Amino acid sequence: MLDLMVLCWCQQPRDRPSASQIVSIASAPEFTHLLDIVSLNHPSTVVATVTASSFQANNEDGACASGGEIWLACANKVTDQLVVSGHSFVQYSSLVLPGEPTAACLVGNSIWLGDCKGQIHAYFAGDCTHIFSYALDPESPANAGVCAILHLEQQARVAVGLSNGRVFLVRDDMSPTAPTMGEGSFVMSELGSSSVLHAITTVYTDKHNECQLWCGESDGALSVYTMHDNMVTGHKVLNHFEPIIANVHVHQIVSSHSPIMYDGPAAVWTYVHPGCVVYQWDPISGNIVNKLDCSKLVPCSESLKSISIEEHLSPGRCQVTSLCVLNTELYIGTTWGCIVVAERTSMRPITVFRPFQEEVSAILALQPLGQSETLLVTIGQGYRSLIKRYKDVIGTPTLLSQCSQTHNNSFALLWATDNWAAA
Repeated sequence: MLDLMVLCWCQQPRDRPSASQIVSIASAPEFTHLLDIVSLNHPSTVVATVTASSFQANNEDGACASGGEIWLACANKVTDQLVVSGHSFVQYSSLVLPGEPTAACLVGNSIWLGDCKGQIHAYFAGDCTHIFSYALDPESPANAGVCAILHLEQQARVAVGLSNGRVFLVRDDMSPTAPTMGEGSFVMSELGSSSVLHAITTVYTDKHNECQLWCGESDGALSVYTMHDNMVTGHKVLNHFEPIIANVHVHQIVSSHSPIMYDGPAAVWTYVHPGCVVYQWDPISGNIVNKLDCSKLVPCSESLKSISIEEHLSPGRCQVTSLCVLNTELYIGTTWGCIVVAERTSMRPITVFRPFQEEVSAILALQPLGQSETLLVTIGQGYRSLIKRYKDVIGTPTLLSQCSQTHNNSFALLWATDNWAAA
């Protein structure tokens, strides 16, 4: 808003935006929904993310104010912690990990981080105090990394998946008393029949009496484990393709029940790499009910000078990099830096916009403590100024700081999530 006002007040008329440019800018999703922006202090790739709503931030008066926090685990072994209060990022700190992180999850009031050596490192949310470190498979010759961590709150368990296909169910109400799986009170059971695992999620059926653990594997396969009273009572294998296609991998999988439980029919969404299609599954029948091809979607809020559809809108640039379910919408991030907002039940696209230069690393829901609204956080490489897509500018109060950041750095963007259809 401030940038647009300053441009409209330019001394030279030729530097002022036209009426049509003002309408295009003011009606863009970035103008109506973007709340705040922060750049990370390094160019390292963000590889795992998690949010927590238990942080008590200190406001300018020194008093405690409710807020939330975002943990961004990066490939350089640094985990950045961003604190949100109200509609703004108010604090940035970093934590150095003992190994390269690969997965993250909120478990109660602690953050569990998995690394490339198959270890879990737990820290208290807020002050980052170390709780424990634990090696799940220390005798593995290949040092299988942790590819997914999922809190099964109703079962009082945490599912930890390793890249070699092993899935461990561990307790969420205690810390291990030894650094490896030599003692048996922490690790309760083990699942897994595949040699490769990429992602996991959970969904509840049979009036929430049945827990289904969905595991994304290779060759388009999904392993679904059914659990009653923490006991595995069934296992089935689904596949995205018939006949089966080799060398395609289920890299993304989310559900309407995890990490936030939403009302309405249960659903699971998956993405198979390489490809541009997001699939919606009915967990009751085990069938695909909807598909969305992201290569068919063109971002709005672009001018002729800022977009080249022939050059960039190709299948390779429209592959999916992140999925998130928030309220009644499904959010999809792509390698081209686009955010797709679709209806959760029908997958009908609501809007598409491109706030990042390069791929979207993560999309997360954030429910700050003491706030009724849920915010959206997107992480991606290189922020694209909305006004510079329509008008050449020398610099305005916020554009100067935004444009001074390196193109290679990752940015965190904070969004409001209501009324996307009006954007």
